[in-house]
Amino acid sequence: MEEKTLLRSVMRLLHPDLFSAFPVEQEINANALKKLNHYLDELAQNSVPAPISLHFWIKKDEGLKEIKTNLKSDGMLIPLYYALDLITNEEFTEWAAESPDHRMDEDLLDWLKSYVGKVVEDGEQHSILRSRLMHMKADIESKHHLKNLFVGDEFGMGVSDLKLQVDLLKILDTGMCELDAEIPNLFDGLSICLHQPGKTPLNPFSQTESSKLEPVSWVSDEGCLHLVVQQDKVVNALKSLDLDRAELLTRLHSFWERRAAELRDSVKKLFRVEDVLCDVSTGSSAQQFVLWAGCIMTNRSEIVQRLTGMQLPLTLLVHSDHTTSMVDYSTASTTLHVRTDCSPMHLVEFVQSDRCLSAGDKAKEMLTDDIEEQRILEAARKALGAKHVIRICSVYERQQAIRAAERLIENADSIRQTVDLTDAGIAIDSNYHAWESGFISIPYDYRMTELRPNLRKLIGTSKGNSKGRSVRKTRRSNIPTTSCINRQLSVKHIPTRVPRTSYLCHSFHSRPLRFV
Repeated sequence: MEEKTLLRSVMRLLHPDLFSAFPVEQEINANALKKLNHYLDELAQNSVPAPISLHFWIKKDEGLKEIKTNLKSDGMLIPLYYALDLITNEEFTEWAAESPDHRMDEDLLDWLKSYVGKVVEDGEQHSILRSRLMHMKADIESKHHLKNLFVGDEFGMGVSDLKLQVDLLKILDTGMCELDAEIPNLFDGLSICLHQPGKTPLNPFSQTESSKLEPVSWVSDEGCLHLVVQQDKVVNALKSLDLDRAELLTRLHSFWERRAAELRDSVKKLFRVEDVLCDVSTGSSAQQFVLWAGCIMTNRSEIVQRLTGMQLPLTLLVHSDHTTSMVDYSTASTTLHVRTDCSPMHLVEFVQSDRCLSAGDKAKEMLTDDIEEQRILEAARKALGAKHVIRICSVYERQQAIRAAERLIENADSIRQTVDLTDAGIAIDSNYHAWESGFISIPYDYRMTELRPNLRKLIGTSKGNSKGRSVRKTRRSNIPTTSCINRQLSVKHIPTRVPRTSYLCHSFHSRPLRFV
């Protein structure tokens, strides 16, 4: 296979844009490409490049696979091709034997250097724009007292989309300020979901042919303003929406959110589980949970009688996905999945079954492992004098992370003599990195000879990035989650913009549900 074809395959496998749904792995690949770019720079200058170690991720069999390889100072990329399974072991041996001092021709090297440089530049620009977008979003929410402003997946957008989104936020802010000047506090407590022209989802309230020609803004069932922002049209788009209806629906949705939060605690105490999670991102899902929880509480006397003396170290995840089993659990987590159409007695019978009891025993083992891990991480934090020491590599690398923490404890004195970690947060990860949140990642397989100089370098970077508001990037988790987890405990008060009618006030304040 020609080397240029191999190089194209490498870029297709490693390009950061392929990992938009995995921000941590995307960052790791971007860093690997930076190192490769520096290696190519040295080759282009006809100098002997310093050996480098490359660490990156590729997509493999509907999942992710971690790859590590080394490039020597001979300028050959054969180890990279072999690590990615682009050449066989026989081809690797044959290629290396035929040309031990092989280097790419100048045209190919220039092409690769230009390509990798562009990818690296896009990655850096993506990080800057992503940070700017999130800061602008937070500022607009604060300025106009919005409940939420949704701008899409900032990690999943490309550079061009991020630029457009930043421009759209500017247009939105200008239009909202203009209307706020006419009617103060016009948008208090409302939510806005921003859509780009040409990328508007289907409007469920308008299925006419005319709606296909020009995107139309609308109010969702949860009271969210779905706004298609276009230059010079944003004010008219906002004026076209029924804000009174949006406020009413927002209050109604907030009511269901509050009821769900109250009933979560009741169900948790009744079944004596670690926690109860539910999806309240939409009005229908919140209602379904409330109705299910109400049915559970109606039968609480019988449930208490049948579950007397039982304590489950599990978390109930209540959902409305009817493609799954009525009640199920994953052996890789401590979560019990329950559908909102599951009857109270069916759930009780499952909880009393041998299958659930074995899940409880597994959860206790995982809880014991968690406690031991936290004990060692806390000991490492105290030994280093750091603000935090946490693990963010996967649960499958827990033992390696624990050994890394134990080595930090053993070498704490020499580390503290080299670098001051008083205000730092250490994250045991798979690579070195300074996060905007002020945390510093170190690989679990670190070498002491490289740890101290890297910490000195990253301390300054981390402190420099932590000024102002920042968004903490998190790793993917093997524990099932829903969008409610970040919102279920923070139901915001919706201020009244205009006097409401008496029947509306009566509906919200004087008619609690019967089963509570």
